[in-house]
Amino acid sequence: MCLIYLNIRCIIESLDEDVFSKLYTPEWESGNSDSVLTILTATFENYFSDLSQWLAYYYYTKLQRELLVQTVGRYLMTLRKRCNGAFTFTNELVVANKIIRDRSVLIDFFKNYLEDLQRGGMRPTKYVSSTDDNHDPNLETLESALYNELEPMISLTRVITARQLSVGENDAKALFARYGGDGLRLVQACYFCNPTINRIERQQNSDKARKMYEESTFSPDAHEEYKSFDVMNYNSATGKVGENSEAILNGQSSAINNFFRMKFMGRKG
Repeated sequence: MCLIYLNIRCIIESLDEDVFSKLYTPEWESGNSDSVLTILTATFENYFSDLSQWLAYYYYTKLQRELLVQTVGRYLMTLRKRCNGAFTFTNELVVANKIIRDRSVLIDFFKNYLEDLQRGGMRPTKYVSSTDDNHDPNLETLESALYNELEPMISLTRVITARQLSVGENDAKALFARYGGDGLRLVQACYFCNPTINRIERQQNSDKARKMYEESTFSPDAHEEYKSFDVMNYNSATGKVGENSEAILNGQSSAINNFFRMKFMGRKG
């Protein structure tokens, strides 16, 4: 399974130039809301078409499930990377609306694979959000489970548009719980990118977020599902995995790695 995670990382990183590097830029903020995510979903559709023919169904569904989790994580963490202390959005409300529309693109795509996602480990749940989204809060469904997987994007919009930590406190805590220390840095990035907050207020909100994080019981590590790649000790600089995982790359699992290298590296949708 670790090799599946490694190859998902290869898929995600192959989309960095055409998709993730364009998120949260001025062009993204002012341009066509669906264009970047459409590239991503078209590429995934190509991958799934080939993988469904080649991989055993068990591994195919695990890959789909993990790809959904990692896509949401990379989408959010791109903002953390984008924030350099000088960068701010033009309008935080426009940004929030863009994120909501991007989330809709992902929902519409992955709705086509609910059965596969269930076989890959996603279970019917009640919808946890306070937003409407036309869900019955008393029903446990696969569609609700999908919405819950994408709920961090909603939390992100609320933190981005909050002028004070107290307004988006619950959403900040949700990001802390799911992404650990990376969640803290993401929340801090939201404040530094908000154009309606002055420099002093940004720093105050950032400091309050850190204090709230440190005084709570959040793990300093990412949520287990989000840190799938980290447990492999994967070194992106060398392209090697840690000692504990090296054996996984040998024997029967090497066929999966060779398949990805031959068919997908360099391909874009």
